Amino acid sequence: MLCRFLAYEVFGQEVSKPASGISTSQLVLSPSTSWATYANTVAGSSAGTSGSTSSRLNTNLGIQIVNNNTLYIADQNNHRIVAIQPNSTTATAIIGSGPGSGPTQLNKPSDVFVTSQGIYVLDSSNYRILKFWTNGTNATTVVGITGTAGGALSNTTIGVSYQMFVDISSNIYVLDYTNHKVLLFPPNSTSGTSGVMIAGTGSSGSAPNMLYNPKGIFVDSTSAMYIADTFNHRIQYWVNGACYGSTVAGTGTLGSSLVFIAIIISIVSGFIQSGERIFFFFF
Repeated sequence: MLCRFLAYEVFGQEVSKPASGISTSQLVLSPSTSWATYANTVAGSSAGTSGSTSSRLNTNLGIQIVNNNTLYIADQNNHRIVAIQPNSTTATAIIGSGPGSGPTQLNKPSDVFVTSQGIYVLDSSNYRILKFWTNGTNATTVVGITGTAGGALSNTTIGVSYQMFVDISSNIYVLDYTNHKVLLFPPNSTSGTSGVMIAGTGSSGSAPNMLYNPKGIFVDSTSAMYIADTFNHRIQYWVNGACYGSTVAGTGTLGSSLVFIAIIISIVSGFIQSGERIFFFFF
């Protein structure tokens, strides 16, 4: 159970700001970058103690850091999103008024994604995505139907999901964990809008066109997807419009050496200054 977030100090040359055309969700690092051995707690209890106060977390999942270094966390078992400012471990803003399915309530939120257009919350056990104004008010359902779990063949509803991605055009990518697929919803999506299945088949499998309980996704500036195909122990690279993915990390077999990948739960992408793409995988 996760009850805190840790930050590791970065050594080496200064981390560059994203270049023009590179999504602000992507890091640009010096080739000499390294990390400190020990971390500092930046959210939650330094002892790992769970709780429901403004300085505690309980089974936190999704995380995003925006340009002003505000940290947004999906505090799953507290049924809320918390916002924490730099140099503080106490929430200054909280989205969610307790467990439930009302417009201001959340039920085990698993991810948060912040853009200039709003705050998107993957409200997992309500089977929906809510979009809030950037001040955390005026929630509307933009994906799914509240309380209706999606099935393999449904493109208007979603199953239990752990991560989403919103691109620079405000298209919404939903990684449907239960139904082994990725659905794409348009920027003007509302409750009940039909998405398009762009990866997976709706059934679990290890073929190049299939996924097995995927948990993490990153979408680059060409709309290509990098998918953490969790129980296939691999990262699948899915070109925009392709019918299948190609494996770019892992072998499809569980293992602990550097050529294998275990249980992946999230992906963060970035660049080193030479332009090569790098990935950070969370297990």
